[in-house]
Amino acid sequence: IRVQAINSFGVGPFSHSMKAKTKPLPPDPPHLECVVFSYQSLKLKWGEGPSRALIPNPTQFNLQMEDRF
Repeated sequence: IRVQAINSFGVGPFSHSMKAKTKPLPPDPPHLECVVFSYQSLKLKWGEGPSRALIPNPTQFNLQMEDRF
């Protein structure tokens, strides 16, 4: 990329060329499914098969529910 200033004073020179690249896009999230539910709990199934065990630093989520108290 090169940058050039353009304003009410006129047009400035282009900057030196610079190369840059971004990180690749993250993978699509696994499928999330509610397997069992009751008045006070949910059992969620996220992903399929043994690939879940291969994740070295899995992301953990906490489900927070609002109650009447």
